[in-house]
Formats: sequence, structure tokens, C-alpha cells
Amino acid sequence: MPESLLYLMRHGRAGPPGILLGRTDPPLSPSGEAEVLAWRPFFRDRPLDAVWTSPLLRARRTAELLRGPEDPAPVTVEAFREISLGAWEGLTSRQARDLDPHIWVARGKDPSQAPPGGESFSDLSRRALPAFAALGRQIRTLRAALLVAHQAVNRILLAAVLGLGPGAALSIPQDYARLTILAFGPESVRILARNLPPPAAGEKFLASSPRGL
Repeated sequence: MPESLLYLMRHGRAGPPGILLGRTDPPLSPSGEAEVLAWRPFFRDRPLDAVWTSPLLRARRTAELLRGPEDPAPVTVEAFREISLGAWEGLTSRQARDLDPHIWVARGKDPSQAPPGGESFSDLSRRALPAFAALGRQIRTLRAALLVAHQAVNRILLAAVLGLGPGAALSIPQDYARLTILAFGPESVRILARNLPPPAAGEKFLASSPRGL
């Protein structure tokens, strides 16, 4: 039985640079839209059977820019909303660290630690992974699908695919407008390509490389 592909994308850049967004909901910046649009040639030749997205504007806009006219409309999944950063939302990393230095350090080591009023990586794992498992059952009935979410969400999903706990999530790169490709078999999931940057203008994806998928 052929494997089903899931294109897992982090949204493009949004809001002022250097700001912790979390559940704050700014639109894509002009540079963020350009990053996403660089992927259009890739998706133009890859029809999608389903498109899922976080309900936040930056993710929804990314999905709309990527999908072709014949692809289904994006479906929002509340469980893939970005992690809540509580009192740190809208701050720079330095401001958040200065505000709560002990929590900042502890959060990097203990997935149960959360910003004041926010979510921990353990909290995020408990809401995102059941939704991902449910999607997996659908994905296995499709040829290809797209999921657009966020840095922390994607990290949690990939940590689970790799058999790691939420504490490993911070070590998994998920940059703006980067693509990860997952292959769903009958009983397993494997990562074919991870955190790919947008292709340069005119760049071709070679069939002999993961980018050829």
C-alpha cells in the first residue's frame, strides 16, 4: 500500500520581529507572505486532498496562499493553536527572561514549566497529540494533505513522531515558512524531509533528493 504524505508547514513571518507571539494574532508581514509564496511552484504540481490549519490568522493566511484553486478549503483545528505564552506575549525574549528569570531557565529543562498564565509544553502535548492522532487516521486514506501550524505545535508533533517526549521539543528546528514532509504508512510515520527552506526563484526539486517528493 503506498504511503500518504503530510506536508507540515510553519507559517511565514508575522508581527514585529523579535516579539514572542504565542496566541497573539497578527497577520503575516510582507516578508512572511513572500516566504510563503516562494512555495507556490512546489505545491502547484502537488494536489492536496485535505488542508488543515491552526485558527490563528498567520497560519490560515499561509494555508490560503499555498493551496491551489482545485484544493479543498482549509479546515481549522483548535488543538493546533500556538502555545499560550501568558504574561510573556508581546515581549522580546530578553524582556521575558528579565521578568521571570527562574521560570525562563526552568522552562528550557522541564516541559511541565509554563510562563505565568500560559501553557507548558506538557499542556500543549496533551491537547495537540490526540488531534494529530485523529488526523493520522484520515491522512492514511488520502494521497497528500497539508497542515499549517506553529513553531511549538510542530515541534511537539515531530517529537512524538520521533518517539521523544515534550521535553525534546525545544531542540527540534521549526523556522518560519519551513516545510517538513511526513510519510504515513499503515502502522507507522516517518520523516522524509525536515525544516526545508523556501526554494529560491527557479530552483528545481530534484527527484533524487527529499525535495523531489
